[in-house]
Amino acid sequence: MTMQKKRTTNFREDETKLLIQLWGSPSIQTQMSACHRKAPIMIQLASMMQQYGFNRTPEEITTRIRNLKCIYHRIKKTLSTGLITDPDWYHFKAMDAILGDGMTAHRYIGADGYPRREIKKELTDMEDIINSKYSNDSPRYY
Repeated sequence: MTMQKKRTTNFREDETKLLIQLWGSPSIQTQMSACHRKAPIMIQLASMMQQYGFNRTPEEITTRIRNLKCIYHRIKKTLSTGLITDPDWYHFKAMDAILGDGMTAHRYIGADGYPRREIKKELTDMEDIINSKYSNDSPRYY
């Protein structure tokens, strides 16, 4: 007799926002681009999320990031057709700051050439948190 997998609970908005901030941090993005195997990074993200009270498996995090990227690319495609001009998806700006190619990102760039303060500040704040919690004495997942 085969056991059916139980569906996990949906990610809440605040949980998704934290995941995007953690995943989009420069240190995680550097790791993502520097290695082929992403599983250790997903384990690290799951550990970081757990410290904020969100218990997710690395597989759930991988799936959520894949889904967020899919939604983002679907919106980008719709933007390129001209059907919409201003996306109303709550996470678009943050995802565009991470994945943007500069085509639509320019709408969210300030006069100084950097992402508008809210995105830049969120990523900077999360980077400070990550660096303080994951110093050299923390276990590494390679």
